[in-house]
Amino acid sequence: SDKLIEGFTVIDKTIGEIGIVDFVNTQTAQKLIKVKRNKREEFFIPFHENFIIDIDTEKDILTVNIPEELININ
Repeated sequence: SDKLIEGFTVIDKTIGEIGIVDFVNTQTAQKLIKVKRNKREEFFIPFHENFIIDIDTEKDILTVNIPEELININ
């Protein structure tokens, strides 16, 4: 289930740790993972195989590969 990854640490394979999964928005045409970086910063990652490398349910880690522009845009 999508709630499963809420609270997971998000690690980008290039940048390193980029935040925590806040929630997964399934109301959109493309499912979006909302990542909180700190109190002020947040951004969305498309829930898509192009971006998601690994979901480690034992360590609660979501490994992603996202263009840096995507993090800086939001």
